[in-house]
Amino acid sequence: MQLAVRRNLTISAGFRPWRFKDRPPVEPEVAAFRPAPPEGWTVLATVDTLTIAAAPPGNEYAAVTGADGMRSVCTATGIAGDMPVVCDSSERGTLSVKEYT
Repeated sequence: MQLAVRRNLTISAGFRPWRFKDRPPVEPEVAAFRPAPPEGWTVLATVDTLTIAAAPPGNEYAAVTGADGMRSVCTATGIAGDMPVVCDSSERGTLSVKEYT
């Protein structure tokens, strides 16, 4: 938890008794697993029996994709729907932002 807070990551409440109709569940960018993360995830740290790992590319909240297919991951911080997104991309491209609740 402290690692996630230091990295300004969104902390999920975990289980929700509801979800949006016809929408897939939100996939995490970083998650904790016991005993091991799924294939393709990158281990960031191990704490006791928990493994903290980062998802493969594509789970980011926001990213700019250039004409050449290169992706620049953006950062976003905010509270209650006010979510400024900052992208540091050297070229023009398409901004993709995931729908979260």
